[in-house]
Amino acid sequence: LYLQAAEQDHPAAQSQVAVRYLRGLGVGQDSAASAHWYRRAAGHGSSEALLALAALHESGNGVPQDADRARALYEQAAQHGNREAQVRLGLRATAQPSLADLGIEPGPHGSGKRPWWKKW
Repeated sequence: LYLQAAEQDHPAAQSQVAVRYLRGLGVGQDSAASAHWYRRAAGHGSSEALLALAALHESGNGVPQDADRARALYEQAAQHGNREAQVRLGLRATAQPSLADLGIEPGPHGSGKRPWWKKW
């Protein structure tokens, strides 16, 4: 059902298909296919997809590693109000290597548990 909805340009379904390809859930693990579906969801303004695509470009997982492209995608996600993208941009600006260094465990679509943070 997710694939059918994704093919009909539903961004939430596109992101779900991307997650399934990225993790190999019910399909063969395929980072390039994951990036494809995140790109499509990002094209519909999904800040979660922009964030995930930025992380793929940062790591080179399924796409060419490209720090400049990753930064641009984080900026787009941040402009759409994505808090994690805003944090990642802040970390990059202060040379912190990762969220894990701050005790934040990434979750689906990059949203993590922030036990010591309060709502913005």
